[in-house]
Amino acid sequence: MDEHHEVFINYINQLYTGIMEKQTETELETIFEKFYQYAKFHFDSEEHLLSQHGYPKLQQQEKLHAEYMSKLATYKNLLFNYKESTAQEALSYFKDWFLNHIQTVDRQYNGFLNERGIE
Repeated sequence: MDEHHEVFINYINQLYTGIMEKQTETELETIFEKFYQYAKFHFDSEEHLLSQHGYPKLQQQEKLHAEYMSKLATYKNLLFNYKESTAQEALSYFKDWFLNHIQTVDRQYNGFLNERGIE
């Protein structure tokens, strides 16, 4: 999952760079679509792993992931309006939510999985 997290952050950084460099809407949409699809892949993979091992807080994890995906869809339209303040707000949300999620929520399942011999 840590490798997934690195790729996830890389997509956030690509979006940031694309917006700051005022890339075309088509270029930004391509980056965003890859980011969105990767987020879905990551969350699905994580939920599958946790489900396989009977993680007791799986429903909470699924709910948080669904909320994040919903926010991604909401912010998608705002990002392409080239309103820098909105773009900054969206990118800040993406990054802050994800880093907080890794450091708090995901850390909880690390111990759970480690107890079961999963690293």
